[in-house]
Amino acid sequence: MKTRSSKSVKRIIKSKQLKFRIIKDEDILDLVADNLGFKYGFKQFETEFDKIEQFLKTNKMTHQENLVEFRKGSIWDKLTYRKISDRFFFSNKEIPIRLFTGFGFDWESFYDEQMFLPSPDHWQHMFNHSPCFNLLGSALTEPFNPEDLPFKLYFPKSMKKNEIKRDIEKLLNSFKKFREKLMLNYHDGWLQVLPFNKSLIFLKSNRGTYDFIFRNQRDNLPPKVIEGLEYRDTPKEIINESFGYIDYFRTGTWGESEEHESEKYFYSCGGESPNYPGLNLWAQMAVGMI
Repeated sequence: MKTRSSKSVKRIIKSKQLKFRIIKDEDILDLVADNLGFKYGFKQFETEFDKIEQFLKTNKMTHQENLVEFRKGSIWDKLTYRKISDRFFFSNKEIPIRLFTGFGFDWESFYDEQMFLPSPDHWQHMFNHSPCFNLLGSALTEPFNPEDLPFKLYFPKSMKKNEIKRDIEKLLNSFKKFREKLMLNYHDGWLQVLPFNKSLIFLKSNRGTYDFIFRNQRDNLPPKVIEGLEYRDTPKEIINESFGYIDYFRTGTWGESEEHESEKYFYSCGGESPNYPGLNLWAQMAVGMI
């Protein structure tokens, strides 16, 4: 880990947890340990921390770096630790051996070097593939399954079926060629996926740097229900109506899939993009809040 010490992990957890809610130190430490795959609590984590160190050494992982955020020109949907965690642990899909996050991939130079692209507008060409650039299927993973390519492209109920079929086939065929001819010819952007146990997985770049993903991972501290108020100062009635806060503490779910299904549901019911009510409303419907 970045801290390289179980004591520093404990110190960080204690300092963070006091800022958002009242939980006994021992309970939150045990919860963290459980989500890292140490079912006997934080004491087991402390005892076996050296096994993590040895795992890093064996796999030649030198130091931690953010391998998830895109760099240098990507305009696709942002990957997050939570999205990857949900996909790895709660999708019922096999853990991939490689994952494309775009780390170290210079999109601008890459497109400038390609001569076979059908359009001189390279940015538009990349944007056209953005519906496929997600973790719902195998678009960003190895092994790759060309039959497993869900896309975030939604059609109103009024659209003709033959038009929908045409657009889908055009998008998928184009993306398959894009992935084969562009993405797989480069090492940058791809990470090795190295499970440590059933709840903790390391990502390794071709530079030897690493990052890690664990069960029920979140990207930030819980959102404030009311700006300026900490959790302990916020009325429970308001907290209970805040989907963002409730969703933060929901565990064992695949958020990206829920969002995708809720949006498909909206359009299948006759919805149109001009009157789309916002993703949170439909996400709440998907999880039974309304």
